[in-house]
Amino acid sequence: MKSGSFYAAYIIKKLWSCAAILLVLVAVAISVVRYTLPYMDGQKHRIEQWVEGQYGVEINIGNITAQWKGAGPAIVLEDLQLVQNAQSPLSLDIEKTVIELDFWDSVLARQVRSQRFDLNGLNLKVDLSLMNQEGSDFPVVSALKQLFLEQLQSFSVSNSQFEITTSHDQQVVLVNQLLWSNKGRHHQGVGELQVEELASNSASFTLDLRGDKDSLNGTFYAKAHEVDLSPWINQWLATRYELVESRGNFVVWASIEDGDIKNAQLDLADSRFVWQKEDAQIKAAILGGQLNAEPSKEGWIFNLYDLGLQLTTVRKPLTGMVKSMIKDRCIYKMLTALIYLRLPLFCRWR
Repeated sequence: MKSGSFYAAYIIKKLWSCAAILLVLVAVAISVVRYTLPYMDGQKHRIEQWVEGQYGVEINIGNITAQWKGAGPAIVLEDLQLVQNAQSPLSLDIEKTVIELDFWDSVLARQVRSQRFDLNGLNLKVDLSLMNQEGSDFPVVSALKQLFLEQLQSFSVSNSQFEITTSHDQQVVLVNQLLWSNKGRHHQGVGELQVEELASNSASFTLDLRGDKDSLNGTFYAKAHEVDLSPWINQWLATRYELVESRGNFVVWASIEDGDIKNAQLDLADSRFVWQKEDAQIKAAILGGQLNAEPSKEGWIFNLYDLGLQLTTVRKPLTGMVKSMIKDRCIYKMLTALIYLRLPLFCRWR
């Protein structure tokens, strides 16, 4: 009769043999992956077909380059395009996407795990009125939410543009830089944005959210320091005087519940505007004030508090300048512009 030590040695030997075979298979698999990476561009049509079959949307990939780097494949996608159709309320074009995958983490988790995920030159168009229709279901939207809110620990966006369409209007938001991180149910983005029709330079912002991809709550915060508001001023205040200086300082808070903006607050700080015509000059300043906004069934309800305005002129009697501004309805237009100042569209608007 064989002893217990014999069977123990036999089992250990078999386990070592299985481990050795497994290591050889893994090594072969990694070698195959490394060997095939440079040839991925020739197989991009398979990726396009798979995405269309899974999510019902058409994508086009201009070029793919790949190599093994560190813990996994490093893949660069150029001219990636998602074409908008009836199955998608969004379309996107990305000039360059850089992905560095963590091979083992992705295999064990059975989903994408990356050490680096950079989007450069993103042009995203979103139709919120179509996306928010009752009973609507868009697989590609759900897949993108899962990727960017759950699967990726972090990603970055640079030199990008977001075109957002609602039932009321259309707005273009330029994102110069965004760094996004996901830690469980906590999601945070920090960066710089520019609302194209509002300003010609950027404001810093933070979007802090908690929850899952289908229910997000949190706060949006933006601070504008010495922002050039000439696009917005010229749109609302069409006068006979040339705007030669416009510098705005303000802070915006918005409360987000279940993906909707529930209320917002705009705190106005010392801001200055200068118009000029020949040897006459008008100087206007906003000394302070607060604008609160809440959604309603008909749209938005605005309340303006403690607004301080200052108006001076140079080289022309003040009375004459004021009469000229009243004739052009400048003061009325400025107040109207403040009332209808639009907030950045990061969440659904009613």
